[in-house]
Amino acid sequence: MTGNTLAGRILLPLLVLLTSGCLIVPHRAVRLHGVIVPQTATTTIQPGASTREDVLHCLGRPERVEENGRYFIYQWTMSYATLVVAASAGYSGSMVAVPVSTETHFLCLEFAPDGRLLRSERLHDASLFKSLHKTVDPWMNKSTPHPPGVSP
Repeated sequence: MTGNTLAGRILLPLLVLLTSGCLIVPHRAVRLHGVIVPQTATTTIQPGASTREDVLHCLGRPERVEENGRYFIYQWTMSYATLVVAASAGYSGSMVAVPVSTETHFLCLEFAPDGRLLRSERLHDASLFKSLHKTVDPWMNKSTPHPPGVSP
């Protein structure tokens, strides 16, 4: 009986190890989170001319609104590759797929107190530990050049 238990303790993990594997599968960009804001959607939005209402009409509700509407943040995450891990034991098995190559995109907009757009910028974060604040906060803390006709 002891021999069977010992063989089971060694043979089963060895069998699982020998019949499992992983593979990284590159693929076309796939949206994982958020609503993609295409470059063409922002061509009509102009600093100094466009208002908060214009932006809402054109792009919809932002992912985040900061400082009582001073900043609108649109955010979306794309995946470019997936890790597939498979394991089997006898007649049963399992498979897991996890996105491994992702990039988070941000469209950041700042508005003046009168509601007109001051500036906009596209940012992205391809780091392993993505953070909205790590990427967007430095942009929000930059000094804002005011377009002609827009009071600070």
